[in-house]
Amino acid sequence: MDIEHKIGVAASRTLISAFVFLVFSLLKIYFGYFSGLPILIADGVHNFADFLMFIAAYIGLRLSLIGPTKNFRYGLYKAENLSAFLMSIFIIYAVYEIFLEGIK
Repeated sequence: MDIEHKIGVAASRTLISAFVFLVFSLLKIYFGYFSGLPILIADGVHNFADFLMFIAAYIGLRLSLIGPTKNFRYGLYKAENLSAFLMSIFIIYAVYEIFLEGIK
């Protein structure tokens, strides 16, 4: 099995997982809003953030499949690493905001 096929399978599974997280996050927000449970809304927002991370991972995986071009002689295989780096920056920012909220 070649690497392009493995990345394609990983990308399709990532997209399926993203869809599942989107459905769960919307359901949690919906039921949290109508039941008056803010913790359920917060969990839905957390799941939505996970959905965004799955989308970033999917984009990185798809970009990494692009082969050599005139400007990128070795292709965009490092795009997967760049998307992981951007996701880690987002997580660090979220931790920072939670820390500041905890101090208040």
